[in-house]
Amino acid sequence: MAKKPTTIIARRVQRELGDLGIYLHNKAVTTTSWYFKFKDERIRSLTVRDHKTKPEYRYKWNIVIGYTGPKKVLDRGVPRYFYSENEVDEFLEHVRRYYQTILKNESNSAQQVSNTTKIIGANYEKL
Repeated sequence: MAKKPTTIIARRVQRELGDLGIYLHNKAVTTTSWYFKFKDERIRSLTVRDHKTKPEYRYKWNIVIGYTGPKKVLDRGVPRYFYSENEVDEFLEHVRRYYQTILKNESNSAQQVSNTTKIIGANYEKL
């Protein structure tokens, strides 16, 4: 019995993003959908599926078999990204860039706090 495309993609994604802390949150029983989360919640969630999702479910990352449409969709001001089964490499690269941006912004914020603390401390010493 041949493996379903969602299964092949889901296992690949899990293997290739393991270092980012991806884990299986749920595997649907009635459909072929796979649902993932990341240990670092800032990366958000991923679904791998071959059908439309219910409107109340909103995943940041979506790999949809047969998907054609916009890559980025703003949903109530929150960006959500969609990829077809032929764009898995692009998806993997995007998630890695997204995570690196998170880390860079975190580092910049920490540096700003450190600089502010030094200025406040220096001014405090002058009092």
